[in-house]
Amino acid sequence: MVLCAKGVHHFADPIAHFRQNVYLMLRTASVQAAGLPSSGHGLLVRHRAEALTVRALPDAPYHKRYGLQDMGNILSGIVRSLNNLLEHLHHSFYFYILPNSTHYVSVSLYTPPLALIILGSVLKAISLWVVTGLKNESGDSQAKFAFGEVQRNVQLVLPAFLCSQLSGVAVYVAPHIGVWLMPSVSQAVAALIGLTLTAVVCIVLVPLIVMKFDNSNDCHNTQWAILHCFALVANTITLTGLSMMNFSLGLLFSIITVVPTRILRQRPNQHFLSWFLQLVFIVMASPPVVLWFGCLVYLLLNGQLASVSLASQLVETTVTLQNAILAALRHQYLTGMWVYAAVTLVLWPNWLLFWTTLWRPVVCTADVTREKKEQ
Repeated sequence: MVLCAKGVHHFADPIAHFRQNVYLMLRTASVQAAGLPSSGHGLLVRHRAEALTVRALPDAPYHKRYGLQDMGNILSGIVRSLNNLLEHLHHSFYFYILPNSTHYVSVSLYTPPLALIILGSVLKAISLWVVTGLKNESGDSQAKFAFGEVQRNVQLVLPAFLCSQLSGVAVYVAPHIGVWLMPSVSQAVAALIGLTLTAVVCIVLVPLIVMKFDNSNDCHNTQWAILHCFALVANTITLTGLSMMNFSLGLLFSIITVVPTRILRQRPNQHFLSWFLQLVFIVMASPPVVLWFGCLVYLLLNGQLASVSLASQLVETTVTLQNAILAALRHQYLTGMWVYAAVTLVLWPNWLLFWTTLWRPVVCTADVTREKKEQ
């Protein structure tokens, strides 16, 4: 029996059997997260035609020959079995993860852990919204119970949202613009160059543009915390919707992005080391880095990095990421694959909101230092 291009063996040792189940389940999740079709039947998905690809593998030790009637019976049995399985799973193959050829992990088992992971962002957003709506009426910073409501300043939310969404559109069309502007270069190289340059420009310009809309000179104003709250809500909605369409991809982004996006602190006088650690975590939560780690896990599961050096592993993973991006661009038009559009138009703008929020304390710290020198 072959599952995800790997043979399924029956071990007497329960530990070895468990290790094989975990390994095959991770391979199944990696294939599902990639969103790439495994064969030609993927072309028929966009036309809502249920199809499958059957391959005949040679069995060298036995050299047994099968006639047309035997092959017909085998194909009929495969189609009937898949039809029964399709009815049993309520026409939702993608909601189930296969650890072996006889068992599956249903949606009711893996949804609660994912919900608990995403719940952290919801609680953080609620906390920021409540804190930004309170003020200390007694004037004492140590008072704990003398609070009253204040009007929240949300003037940065709309400019930040528009800038991040426009940057997502720019990154989405960047490969096509790169191919158009560089006709003398191969299309693959031109697409990657255009995508990379556009992403770098957006990373630099979006925080600068949003800061221009900050008219307050008070480093302790709450509008950046409200922007962080809005980013958490948008990220929660995005991860939830993504998990409903592609659970493995949603889980990958949830595990890597939820914790870094929660630890952001809008403090004007925070230590440089604290801010630098937040910077590292936010960069690790960016879509390109998350996909890079996904490619690394995929190569490790396939055993392609077993006997190479660390530098070769990094290079091989980067090349795999480039090939994955190009494959996503091709299959977007061939099979209707939506992963590239989801990453560039949804996940990338959401991450830019957190990236923009990160740079406000640095500006405030510079302002406070300059004021002290002037005094």
